[in-house]
Amino acid sequence: MAKDPAFLFYPNDYLGGTLGMSFEQKGAYIEILMMQFNRGHMTNDMILHMLFGNAQLWESIKGKFSIDSDGLFFNTRLEIEQNKRKEYSESRRKNKAGKAKEENHMINDMSVHMEDENRDIVISSLPVLKKEKKEVYSFDDFWTDYGKKEDRKKCETKWKSITEKQKAEIKMHVPLYVQSTPEIQYRKNPSTYLNNECWNNEIIQRGPVQLPPPNLNPSYEKWDGKKRWLGSTEIPYNAPPRPSNLAKWDTKQNKWIYSNF
Repeated sequence: MAKDPAFLFYPNDYLGGTLGMSFEQKGAYIEILMMQFNRGHMTNDMILHMLFGNAQLWESIKGKFSIDSDGLFFNTRLEIEQNKRKEYSESRRKNKAGKAKEENHMINDMSVHMEDENRDIVISSLPVLKKEKKEVYSFDDFWTDYGKKEDRKKCETKWKSITEKQKAEIKMHVPLYVQSTPEIQYRKNPSTYLNNECWNNEIIQRGPVQLPPPNLNPSYEKWDGKKRWLGSTEIPYNAPPRPSNLAKWDTKQNKWIYSNF
């Protein structure tokens, strides 16, 4: 049987699923989907080759793809649509074959016909088992990735009201937010994050923290955050040790002096 040359594409679902993406990210995303359609599950190297080695671009859209047991990447929605079309085509083929066979065997024993009819009735009366839909991003995965574990019950209750589309957005946002808040005490409580839909907020990357130079004068421990240590007067961080508690720093002479009594 020849490979199916097409699959169903839903524009509204695509626009909703790529909301917030740049044109570059959308272009990369659709290219990878086309490669999956033609070649199946993909290795990390295949994807990077497609994106001309742009690892940063791949990381920004990697959340749209799942990983199979062999470590290969694939888009779950595309695979579902391909399988649905394949099953539909197969059912049409069998239906045509069944009609042709029926036309060639119009004269059959009535008892055989009744037996088949009874069998169909029994089968049709059986309950149809619905395939459980897999979550795009489970609560347990969110709880592990977020790292700050507070108010789990409230978070689980809120999670049940979040749509699959929102869960996909959370899956992409959480790693970036956690990276931008390495000090966990400054990270929002998970219940606040979910209730306020903080996955829609812009990620603010923090710059490197400026560390002060060594304190050569332990008596003066207050760092002003710029270029010097401060005590009761301004004392350069590289000033010589204070010779005595009676000495004071003279900012004009730039040295320790003793006050006159």
